[in-house]
Amino acid sequence: LVPDQSIFGLAYLDGKVYGGTTRNGGLGIDPAAEEAKLFVFDTDSNQLALEPFTPQIPDLNGPINVIGELSIGPDGLLWGIANGTVYKADGSVDHYDAALFAMNPATLEIVKSSVITDSPYNTSKVRPYYLRWGPDGLLYTTIGRKLFAVDPEDLRSKQIINGKVDLMTLGSDGSIYYIAGPELYKIPVKIAE
Repeated sequence: LVPDQSIFGLAYLDGKVYGGTTRNGGLGIDPAAEEAKLFVFDTDSNQLALEPFTPQIPDLNGPINVIGELSIGPDGLLWGIANGTVYKADGSVDHYDAALFAMNPATLEIVKSSVITDSPYNTSKVRPYYLRWGPDGLLYTTIGRKLFAVDPEDLRSKQIINGKVDLMTLGSDGSIYYIAGPELYKIPVKIAE
């Protein structure tokens, strides 16, 4: 669907599959594309609804390396994470700015966005960050390979634990399960009744 790129995140809404890509290829090859893309695939026509494009995310510096994961939020917006490449003075990669964004799925206009954290080089080449909607109304994410809780109204964020987090999901009771290194952890979350 997007030449020279790998699909990195998918979300579905009303007959459309929204996809984000990474410009990183397989087998450790150097990227051929300049920036990651967002695409919309129409399931009725089995074709792209429009040409893949790179969204313009405010405050995100440098070329976008990765777009993914994607999720349709309870508010009906298309939510995603993008990494913008930040370069050193000598032209080498310093780090990525990791931004959370929400867009109107009908117009593909960015409604809100925020650079939540930075992430070291090479942290998200093969696995996207995770977005999980909690029963408490918060968005939980592994953006930048760190565990954050985000208020989707105003994008205020708080890092929940220190250190790198590889995998994360929410239990049916709202508890957070995550993997750091080889260990599985649980953060119990009590939901107000």
